[in-house]
Amino acid sequence: MEAGTPTLPKAKINWVNLLFIISVHFLAVAAVVYMAAVQFSWWSLGLGLLWLACSSISITGGYHRLFAHNAYKASWPLRLFYLLFGAAGVQNSALKWSADHRVHHTKVDTVKDPYNINRGFWWAHIVWIFYLDPDGKATGVKDLQADKLVMFQHKHYLALAILMGAVVPFSLGLIWGDPIGAMLITGFLRLLVQWHATFSVNSFTHIFGKQPFSVDNSARDSFLTALITLGEGYHNYHHRFQTDYRNGICWYHFDPTKWFVWSLSKVGLTRELKRTAREKIERARESVRAQKTAATTALVEKSANAAHVIAERADSAKQAIAETADSAKQAIAETADSAKQAFAETADSANALAQSVLEAGRPTAPVMVDESGRRG
Repeated sequence: MEAGTPTLPKAKINWVNLLFIISVHFLAVAAVVYMAAVQFSWWSLGLGLLWLACSSISITGGYHRLFAHNAYKASWPLRLFYLLFGAAGVQNSALKWSADHRVHHTKVDTVKDPYNINRGFWWAHIVWIFYLDPDGKATGVKDLQADKLVMFQHKHYLALAILMGAVVPFSLGLIWGDPIGAMLITGFLRLLVQWHATFSVNSFTHIFGKQPFSVDNSARDSFLTALITLGEGYHNYHHRFQTDYRNGICWYHFDPTKWFVWSLSKVGLTRELKRTAREKIERARESVRAQKTAATTALVEKSANAAHVIAERADSAKQAIAETADSAKQAIAETADSAKQAFAETADSANALAQSVLEAGRPTAPVMVDESGRRG
């Protein structure tokens, strides 16, 4: 199955990937129904758990920490183990997986990041696999191209995936009389669980968790994710110090992949385990603390400035209201005086008019005229 990086606006759907992933989900449900209704075998369930452990450690310890980051060296039998059970994980060949992962680290949170969390949770988790890689080539992996075992797996990846994911489990199931159950549980139910555990590193640990070592990207440390990914959940540390063979650096960190690699170094199967110096780790912690302190101080100052601006605006508003009130009071007083004066003038006019009316209506004394016509 090929996973791509759709960086073009019109990326094409990878129908092979899409249909295969849908089919695996249905077949995983069929495995549960088969165990419940047809035949249950502890041997088949045990085989599924064994395959889950082997293929998961091959992704975390092999594909990721060995091939993608060269965090340690491994002998050829261990590399072969990683490549065979890595193929059973059906996450592409180690060469292509590592190429995509290296791009993720160098272009994290940008449009060129294959599983860019800024495009959403589900995009980072699984949707990015549904699209064809417009380039289709594994770049930036010249060191792996010089590894004959890696190139053998890359060339025969599909055949190895079918062999390790279906044919071998089916064949082993014949031993205890449950080949169908062994294939369904080991080949599909196990694969579904492993997929979503691995994919959670691309989705959950870029949204949820703490950032004690770097705040320059979205990667976070998540203990819960570490529990289901054999220690891959300490993602903030990993993005800061990606060549360290450890993800969980403290003794209490749950990192079975680290313990596995370290244990094999005691028997000569692994060597040159890279560890970040304690001084660098502490400097990274201090840098993050300083950045968070500066951010907090800036926020406090911004809040104080905002409060000061609000207080000044409140004072200005209060003063404006007081001035407006005084102006209104003065205007009312002036209006009242004008009204009073106008009323007085009107009253005077009315009185004068009334007086005129009264005078006009008062009767005059009669004029007496004698017989001679003279007024008397």
